[in-house]
Amino acid sequence: MYLFITLVLLAVILPCQAFLSPPSFLRFGSCSEVPVQGGLNLQKFAGLWYTVEKMPNEYDPAKFCINTQYSYHGDHMESVQRGLYEDRSKQKLMTFLVVPNVTDPVMTVIADGMPNAPLKIIATDYDNYACMYTCLGFVGLKAEFGMVLTRQALPPPSAVQVCRDLFENSTDMNISTMEIIEQGKNCPYWSKLDKQDRDLYESYLTSRSLVSEKTDQDRETAAGALHDTLSNSAARAKLLDLSLALTASLVFLLRHFS
Repeated sequence: MYLFITLVLLAVILPCQAFLSPPSFLRFGSCSEVPVQGGLNLQKFAGLWYTVEKMPNEYDPAKFCINTQYSYHGDHMESVQRGLYEDRSKQKLMTFLVVPNVTDPVMTVIADGMPNAPLKIIATDYDNYACMYTCLGFVGLKAEFGMVLTRQALPPPSAVQVCRDLFENSTDMNISTMEIIEQGKNCPYWSKLDKQDRDLYESYLTSRSLVSEKTDQDRETAAGALHDTLSNSAARAKLLDLSLALTASLVFLLRHFS
């Protein structure tokens, strides 16, 4: 019976993986128990944020100039993310974030072509930085992501480091694999910023110069792992969900009967 179940699972999983190779973000383990920031005020959090660093995520292939406008509506938030893909074409992603409990606001992200996922704001001062964490857990498997958001397109390194330290100390993520998202004068929004923000650009480049070589290598590695998610995104998401669920079931059976 065990052999039969295993063969059936493999018969379904392998064709899925032939069409959609195993996602690079999938790891063995369970999601970290990271709490939401105490007393989180989503009304204060609302507004414009820039993504300056994030874990590679094949569901969100935008590579440059990522910025998101969040609006608060009581039991939910809405977000509009804009950015550029690898080929510099424009991205616009609209997301619905359900807030089931305002006293412990772990939001659920709902977007076309993506599986529903929990989203936690684990730290923010509302004016400078916000550390976001999301993790999907399966039987013995997880997909774990972190994002560093800042109010300024070109933030001081200290604002980014708050989130990096938190991710390193509170999660199992390897923060050395986080992508640095290009922001600044090559972005579509640049002409709309005031002079003070533009003047930060030179100091920003200086602060990043020490890690620029590593950043280029990380971007090349991550770009090589990205899939063409721009077409048939809903179908790909469903196939990925099926592959993950069946893979998790196989892991459970192997552990249970071994």
